[in-house]
Amino acid sequence: MRRWWAGLSRRGKVGTIAIVAVVLVVLGAAGGGGKTSSPPAPAASPPVAAVFTPSAAPAVPTGATSPGPSLNPHALTVANVTQSIHDNEGLVPSVYANFDQLQVSIPQPAEVDISVKPSLLPGENFILDYAGADALVDAKAIFGWYPTVRLVRTDVMADYQDNYGHTSTLVAAEVDITSATAQKFDYAGMAQMDPTQVICDSDHYFIHPGDWNSIKASDRGCLTAPSN
Repeated sequence: MRRWWAGLSRRGKVGTIAIVAVVLVVLGAAGGGGKTSSPPAPAASPPVAAVFTPSAAPAVPTGATSPGPSLNPHALTVANVTQSIHDNEGLVPSVYANFDQLQVSIPQPAEVDISVKPSLLPGENFILDYAGADALVDAKAIFGWYPTVRLVRTDVMADYQDNYGHTSTLVAAEVDITSATAQKFDYAGMAQMDPTQVICDSDHYFIHPGDWNSIKASDRGCLTAPSN
């Protein structure tokens, strides 16, 4: 009997606590005067700038994402020199100039070497025409525009066959012009003269002996020797 009463008392206490808890919850929801615990603080929101306004990328210095020399037309590069030569081809009559297989090399900042290999050589005398006319165009295209250059070398290449049938590509004519010599040029006036005059006025020239011997004296113009 005592155990039954004790169990009943425990059940009665539990029921009373449950009823009180329900009453408190209802009063709190109804806005009663009872004191309720504060709701937990909401989680901190991420910074607005990181979500809606991302930081701008750092400024990139001018020219950092592309090769600087290509943006400067006076930069001494193969591409720039090649373009300069093509831009000045109209200086001389097309019958004299020849820029087939044009190649540009820059062995040092003070020197530019240009070579061409004509697809067709109607005769040895055309070697003189091409060498003189091309050298004049090259000088105008390079000197002054690329301040470091002091020497422009123009080579006309051709194929030669030896006595045993072997073919080699060699220099048929070479014309070297320095910046000091080029300062004397009136390009427009010289463009109307015989191309051999450019060769005669150059600082150094060379004509392949085999070609020189095949060129008539009347076609040599002011030239009196295959080299100087």
